[in-house]
Amino acid sequence: MIFSASTDELPILIEDSRMTGADNLFADAAGDVYVLGNQGRGIYNVLGPDAGELPPAGVLRINNGAAAFDPDYLVDLSTITGSQAIFSLNVLNDTTLVGQLWDPNVDVGAQVTVTDDFDDAEEFVYNLVDLTTQTFSRPTAIPKGGAGRVNNPVLDGVMYIQVYEQVSENVRDVDVFAVTPTGAQKAFTIPSGDLESLERVR
Repeated sequence: MIFSASTDELPILIEDSRMTGADNLFADAAGDVYVLGNQGRGIYNVLGPDAGELPPAGVLRINNGAAAFDPDYLVDLSTITGSQAIFSLNVLNDTTLVGQLWDPNVDVGAQVTVTDDFDDAEEFVYNLVDLTTQTFSRPTAIPKGGAGRVNNPVLDGVMYIQVYEQVSENVRDVDVFAVTPTGAQKAFTIPSGDLESLERVR
């Protein structure tokens, strides 16, 4: 829905069948709006009556001043990554997304028959998606693991994502990785906790 910020005009409904349902968007410096869709954590493309039949996960664009999706712009993330389930898409900057997705080298159907199988799996990997070149790369510093947070804090152009590490039966530490458009590196560990937020105080 597109609403006017200055008038009482009725909103405009726009739709596009090239991509799955969207749950996030952002505007770049030029005022173009990018709409992100990931098939509802990816699980609806794995389980249920429409599994394997949904439109691809991806990114659409609404150009500055337009009231329709750009017909010439689609980033098909399902095809680019080869993943059967994209869990989350986070905005690092105007041209870079950080996605967590099911490892494309692992057959999701062989491991997932109910929702708990998907939620408890340790087959998720992080990827950097370049919207300009429409390519992705996997930061090798971040290990494969369970599904993480849907939203991750960004500070000074760096995104901080967390990977759980099982220390013992009842203790789980969190390794926090700093992610930039060129890669990732481990930043710090939180003993038996979670990274809820990150802000600069001075």
